[in-house]
Amino acid sequence: MISLLSLSQQASVWLGVIFGLLIVAEFCYIGYILYTSHRKPRNPRQKNETATEFGLTDSSRNLENAPKYILNVRDLKQWFPVSKSMFGKVQAYLRAVDGVSFDLERGKTIGIVGESGCGKTTLGRTILRLYDITEGSAIYTDENGKEYELAKLKRKELRPLRTQLQLVFQDPYSSLPPRMTVGAIIGEAVKVHHIVPKEQIHDYVLEVMRRCGLQPHYYDRYPHEFSGGQRQRICIARALAVKPNLVICDEPVSALDVSIQAQVINLLKKLQREMGISYMFISHDLSVVKYISDSIAVMYLGNIVEMGSTADICGNASHPYTQALFSAVPVPNPHRKAKPEELSGELPSPANPPKGCKFHTRCKYCMERCSESVPEMREISAGHFVACHLFDENLDDAEVSSTEHNEQEA
Repeated sequence: MISLLSLSQQASVWLGVIFGLLIVAEFCYIGYILYTSHRKPRNPRQKNETATEFGLTDSSRNLENAPKYILNVRDLKQWFPVSKSMFGKVQAYLRAVDGVSFDLERGKTIGIVGESGCGKTTLGRTILRLYDITEGSAIYTDENGKEYELAKLKRKELRPLRTQLQLVFQDPYSSLPPRMTVGAIIGEAVKVHHIVPKEQIHDYVLEVMRRCGLQPHYYDRYPHEFSGGQRQRICIARALAVKPNLVICDEPVSALDVSIQAQVINLLKKLQREMGISYMFISHDLSVVKYISDSIAVMYLGNIVEMGSTADICGNASHPYTQALFSAVPVPNPHRKAKPEELSGELPSPANPPKGCKFHTRCKYCMERCSESVPEMREISAGHFVACHLFDENLDDAEVSSTEHNEQEA
């Protein structure tokens, strides 16, 4: 009898608590309705008259007085552990990026090309510190000449740089949150980093959308309502909204149709002219890289094997691997047949790369020294660098004749 009485008292207490919470929730809801009814309604179709104060209509970067190089990468390595001993000691690494060095001029584009699995995407993500740098340095220099060693910065110190360094992901379908509207996606980083005052965010996002070729009425729509090209424009707008200095484009057009590819690439070039943005453009499509890049770096199995201006690489490819890549580019001439060069052998594993030159197992010019020593990066012409033993100064006649014989057999 006593237990039943105590249970009824407890039940009455809980019922009182529940009814109290319901009353509080009802008052909160009524207050929210009153608050939203007195707010100024948004008109996504209204013309933005304050675009100049956002620094988007004109170039907001003084490139003349800024340092020449925005990014200097030296001997950058990204090794992932693949096996450990019983005591937790790493026994083997996957060498995704294995000693990469290059410089990127401010306001220019460098194209990173190579076949799948060569480490292009890992290189871009490592520079942005999405992966911790295993070894080497990546120095970012802002407009005022202040240098940031990205490898040594802590996570809290990296946060202010996230607005200056941005990434456009490869897949426009999975890189956008499906439950957020376009306006919320583009405006999220603007709110977090306080790019503009809170009351100007809506107009600011509309201006960014306009510059990226997105209609104002897309503001309240969701990603699933758009095509691949439109989604990629949303990704570009999201990166552009925080006014970055450097954008790493990770194969941004590989999943799009050819006509849409041209639209996105032209958009990137237009934004670069207007805002002075620097691009690191990662792709395996040489025709796309040739059109958008000022310089090209060719990667193979975690290393850069050839680097130079676009004219030098496309017009005078010197490394055997680069020559093989360009031989596979389709020729836009029905009366001329392309003769792609077939590489012998399989791509070696980055977890167990071959000794010496990593390309010697598939190279038709392979010599004895190729399997013994790693070739140095040599400058064969002004600004044109190649890592190949064919350009060694001490190459003797016997090795040259053996190389020619191997070429004839191939």
